[in-house]
Amino acid sequence: MGRNKIAGKIPPEIGRLTELQILSLDSNDLTGEIPTQLGDLKKLFVLNLSNNHLTGEIPWGLTNLARLESLDLSANNLTANIPEWLGDCRRLLSLNLSHNILSGEIPEELGNLVSLKYMLDLSSNSLSGQIPSSLSKLAMLEVLNVSHNNLSGQIPSSFSNMVSLPSIDFSWNNLTGAVPTGSTFRNVSANAFVGNSGMCGNIVGLTPCEKPKRKSNKVLICVLVLVCGLVVFITIITVTLILCAKGKEERKRPNLIQSSESLIWERDGQYKFGEIREATEDFDDKYCIGQGGSGTVYKAVLQSGLVLAVKQLHTFDSTDIPEVIRASFQNEIRMLTEVRHRNIIKLYGFCSRKGF
Repeated sequence: MGRNKIAGKIPPEIGRLTELQILSLDSNDLTGEIPTQLGDLKKLFVLNLSNNHLTGEIPWGLTNLARLESLDLSANNLTANIPEWLGDCRRLLSLNLSHNILSGEIPEELGNLVSLKYMLDLSSNSLSGQIPSSLSKLAMLEVLNVSHNNLSGQIPSSFSNMVSLPSIDFSWNNLTGAVPTGSTFRNVSANAFVGNSGMCGNIVGLTPCEKPKRKSNKVLICVLVLVCGLVVFITIITVTLILCAKGKEERKRPNLIQSSESLIWERDGQYKFGEIREATEDFDDKYCIGQGGSGTVYKAVLQSGLVLAVKQLHTFDSTDIPEVIRASFQNEIRMLTEVRHRNIIKLYGFCSRKGF
């Protein structure tokens, strides 16, 4: 019954369907708490309640689902901690709890899910604490995603032994220390660690962990001081000349400068519109990846490594936007803001100002 417009609460009477093996209610408008009576479905091996508006805790009654192989509760409003008893669901092949409001630490008991193969996704929650090293026991896991949380500490070095793990994402946390070595992390992109200012490693895009040793030679120090002073002096003069030149250009194009200084907001940080202009070389055609009736889409790769799809309306003055295009644009922004679904791209923000 997934992907419909079913509203209201999940009726607890479903727990009487004791022969049921698959229950899929995903992508509806369901509200309320998950009924604990679902734990009476002893033969259930697939439970998918994702992309609804469910609230409350993950009910303890689900611990009775001894045959459960796939559990997907993602994209809801579930709260409280991840229950420790989930570690008793030893037959689980896939576990997705992403895009909720779960808090607390990741329980070590999840390391007991040794059958997990396809996915362990805990991203986009409010989880804190350190990543438990027990997760390294998930030797068959293929996808591990703990991004967009408040996790701290280091990535356990034992994760290097997870040789079956081609996809990992630790981005946008408060992690520190060096990225573990080993084949698991050898070909990983820096995007998997972006947003963790305290991390370092031998990966392109990350700060190297080893810093050059300081020399105590006094002569060398004096020479460096003189050279640095000269460089600073030349830099100040150069910057002053550039600012003067830019000031003249800005006075000619006030709307452009105003747009460049506007901030594009998103929960994980702020991006200046000028960064997008710089990444697309002022919206050059070579960065165009699509064109529609109301706008053109450009690919922008920011200095942080984040890749964005930027849609620019076909207009040069916000006061000249036809009402039909304006309404269509606002509806598109509203949909991307309110709807959460794995097949709809994530909205980082938008800028609606004169000139752009």
